[in-house]
Amino acid sequence: MTSQTPDTQPLRFKGIAWDVDGTLVDSEPLHHEVLISVCLDLGVDLRNEAEDRFLGLSQDEIWGMLAPAMPPGLTREAWKNRLIDSYIAGSGTLKPLPGAVEVIRRFAEAGLRQVAVSNAGRRVLNANIAALGIRDLLVGTISVDDVTEGKPAPEPYRKGAALLDLGIHEVLAVEDSGTGARAAKAAGMQVATLGVAQSVGGLPIAKLDDLPALVLGR
Repeated sequence: MTSQTPDTQPLRFKGIAWDVDGTLVDSEPLHHEVLISVCLDLGVDLRNEAEDRFLGLSQDEIWGMLAPAMPPGLTREAWKNRLIDSYIAGSGTLKPLPGAVEVIRRFAEAGLRQVAVSNAGRRVLNANIAALGIRDLLVGTISVDDVTEGKPAPEPYRKGAALLDLGIHEVLAVEDSGTGARAAKAAGMQVATLGVAQSVGGLPIAKLDDLPALVLGR
């Protein structure tokens, strides 16, 4: 008789560490709209640029590309604050991705501890969580402002596990990007992967509704 290996045994976790942008909320259209609008107000017209030119890039990376065309004297921080203010003003249009709120509620009812771990700044993350209406279901949130290095560094997920008061191996990360999945794996955390994140391994899922079977075994 052969015994089951850890890879074939049903998985059980005590906590979930959620990525937010692209995993729980469809925020990319608003981010793109804000970038176009703010830059146009500053005299930089990006309306004819391919929509995916800036996809997945941080604000600092985008600033590095656009800074030479910006008005003299405009600082990176001033530009970023304009983007953030505009994003928050439009955050009422944000929509949760299918299954996001329902799965989070189901996990909360099952007693799992949950944290949001995002590469967004604090103000943007707070706006996303408010739009989802899930703040009371989370132990807390980790933004890029709370760490010295954002994803793909492991620090955000290590801090997330610490906030949950759980060991790394007791927490499952949920990610839609390769950058985020690599961060979770570097932290020693198992990760459920959606979409492009599947290319870096992990536990692939087709949709968020697949998570309860993976986590709860039902």
